[in-house]
Amino acid sequence: MAERVGYMNTGAFANFTVSRTGVLVYGHESTEANRLVLVSRDGKQSPVGAPPGAYRMPRLSPDGTKVAVAHADAHSGNMDIWVIDLVRGIPNRLTFDPATDVFPLWSQDGKQIAFGSYREGAPGLYGKAANGAGKEEPLLEAQSGRGQASYDWSRDGRYIMYMSLGTRGGPDLWVLDLKERKTAPLLATQFNESQGQFSPDGRWVAYSTDESGHYEINVRNFTGPVARFQVSGNGGAQPRWRADGKELFYVSPEGKMMAAPVKASAETFEWETPVALFELRALAGAAGSGPQGYFYDVMPDGQRFVIIERAQGDTGEPLTVLTNWQARLKR
Repeated sequence: MAERVGYMNTGAFANFTVSRTGVLVYGHESTEANRLVLVSRDGKQSPVGAPPGAYRMPRLSPDGTKVAVAHADAHSGNMDIWVIDLVRGIPNRLTFDPATDVFPLWSQDGKQIAFGSYREGAPGLYGKAANGAGKEEPLLEAQSGRGQASYDWSRDGRYIMYMSLGTRGGPDLWVLDLKERKTAPLLATQFNESQGQFSPDGRWVAYSTDESGHYEINVRNFTGPVARFQVSGNGGAQPRWRADGKELFYVSPEGKMMAAPVKASAETFEWETPVALFELRALAGAAGSGPQGYFYDVMPDGQRFVIIERAQGDTGEPLTVLTNWQARLKR
């Protein structure tokens, strides 16, 4: 019925939807070059010196001097992990495996990078020295049919939060205990939960969920009896904490960067009404920005953001509409 449909290996997310009235809409494959930019809280942009490329899923180092990204090869479309020095603008390739490598994470000391990969023909989690030395170390064995995306690494280095497809096919949030080498579900419901982020003190988790019928930002405690709060009021995705835990950022459905001041302790969580910092309309459609991916990260001080910007002149990936597609099956 259609060829070259947009597809993301991690979690097997394809870019199409179908209605009950016989209309099929799909997006196309894209390895278009984009670029990384730094954006201040007032929306002013400054370019990162790295060359344009098909960048996905940026993640800043703890000191804010480097960013790890998944980068798609312009010819094969295969993704590897690259590390870009934001001061010098120099990119260095970290992984070289022919399998897809995505969703990089930094350890708190900046010496290790964890990432998701399809090394064994199924999604698993791996780790490698951030300077590129040595081989990858398997952190979580590949699990067929359970697409995994590494979302966050706790500041104490013990836990990695990741997405795993549940038995019903939607994303759930799981936690890998690196000390005990055990996994356990944190959020596994009939709804879609993704993009989990540990608070800097490790006591709280921010995540996106469609429990209300559309994606909102929720916060819950990591351990103990569940206490849960909805921070966003009119939709949201891609939560990020400021390094001191005093602000929570996310992206609104209208393409605005939102910030909510936060006061949290071991027992209580309070937040103020989120405010819009700047518009992201030209940026928010960057690939990898769906309810499972992300297209930005925030500097430790919360004053600047590293964001994937669309290729110059790109107004969005094209969509194709097929009507009466069922008739094609009878040919």
